[in-house]
Amino acid sequence: MSLSTAGGSYVPPLKFYQVRFPEETNPEYLANKFGIQRETLLRENPEIATNQITIGQMLVIRNF
Repeated sequence: MSLSTAGGSYVPPLKFYQVRFPEETNPEYLANKFGIQRETLLRENPEIATNQITIGQMLVIRNF
C-alpha cells in the first residue's frame, strides 16, 4: 500500500519519535538507528544540526 495525497503525489512514510536517551541527540546515532541518511534526518529536523535537541523532544523521521 502506498500513500498519496488527493493530487496523487507520493507522501513518504512518517514516524514521530521521542528522544529518550542522551546518545539519541547524536545525528549519526539516530540515522543509523532508523537506517536513513544523515542528511535526510537533518533536513527534516534542523534543530539536530544546531545541537538544540533535548531529551523528551519529538522528532519527525521520514524514509525509514
